[in-house]
Amino acid sequence: MLAPWAQEALRIGDQIRARHHAELLSSCFKAWRLQTGVYRKVATRFAAIMQRGLSAAFRHWHDYVVDIRAANNKALEHFRR
Repeated sequence: MLAPWAQEALRIGDQIRARHHAELLSSCFKAWRLQTGVYRKVATRFAAIMQRGLSAAFRHWHDYVVDIRAANNKALEHFRR
């Protein structure tokens, strides 16, 4: 059996350890939530950039197809005369 002062010291040490563990857990959780928020913003911005890029690519492709069709129609009109 331990002396009463040793038991008290162990009890106080356990309380300090529990408090530090709770603070560490809280800090980790706050950091995780912050990091999750940052990742969410990055993913949203990346998706917006990709959408703009895809829209621009489709627009350029569509303009190209329209120009090719116009050129083909012009060439066909030339041969039909």
